[in-house]
Amino acid sequence: MGKIPDGFKLEIKKSPHVGHKRATQLDELLTIAFDVESKMDEPGIRRSYYDDFPVWRPGASPDVTFYSLTNDHDELVSTIGIRLGSLRALDGTRAHVGLIGAVATARDHRGRGYAGLLMESAINDIKRTTTDALVLWDSSQSLLYQRLGFVPFRAEYLFRLQDFAIPMKRKDETFYRGWSDKIFQAVVLRPSGLKYEYRDLDWYRRHRNTQWYWIERDQVCVAWCAVHRGIDLNGIVHEWHGPGDSLQFLLSEVSSFEPGALLMGPEPPRAELSFEKTAQGLILPLRDGLDWSKWWFWGLDAA
Repeated sequence: MGKIPDGFKLEIKKSPHVGHKRATQLDELLTIAFDVESKMDEPGIRRSYYDDFPVWRPGASPDVTFYSLTNDHDELVSTIGIRLGSLRALDGTRAHVGLIGAVATARDHRGRGYAGLLMESAINDIKRTTTDALVLWDSSQSLLYQRLGFVPFRAEYLFRLQDFAIPMKRKDETFYRGWSDKIFQAVVLRPSGLKYEYRDLDWYRRHRNTQWYWIERDQVCVAWCAVHRGIDLNGIVHEWHGPGDSLQFLLSEVSSFEPGALLMGPEPPRAELSFEKTAQGLILPLRDGLDWSKWWFWGLDAA
């Protein structure tokens, strides 16, 4: 690992133990680094990075650790977050993953390798655990991550939502728009993607710029989807699940609210549909014997 430069200090803290001062600095650094205010321009309303990535708000999740670089004035210069989780494939297998997010360096300190130092420190720590891989959502193909051994992670497909607009409503189903905690009850039970616990409900429901749609039957959410996320994923249906007919009804209804939206998925559902194909992210495998082409992260799994 590279040497921490003189006048700086490496700080490693679990999310619940980040103090008020550092939490304020994190909010300011991330919000500026991701240019949130210009992307979500509403006069008189302060926007925060946490509006779209609430899991990184200090104290939101006990599974998050921040690696930070501070200077002699106790100012935050650079930071990255690592969130540990359990990822499920459709065949029932599981993997332990570390999700990288909240990566930012103050503008007047960029280009000096500080993020790389933090990443190297985190990787060295994670290698001493049972984590199978580190995952990062980054489309820039940054040389930093290539140098550290990250490679593109499986394909994701984007389809026109209107191609699924074939109503198949059941008499006992009701369509709703907007968040309900019933959605999270279904998310916890879904068969693929990151595994969530009920302790995650508070931060999960705080995705301020995400629009939810869902189907209820017998007072239970049986199908749901999510569109938009503010900083990214705008115009994308990035969360969706449910049995065939219910999901078809749901997506058909959503297409009338979200004209022009694209549906993000792990594979083409029908060969005749036109689609765009890109890499979902970058991955650093830490264990041999796992075929990462079968794993999939849903939109709000992405850190």
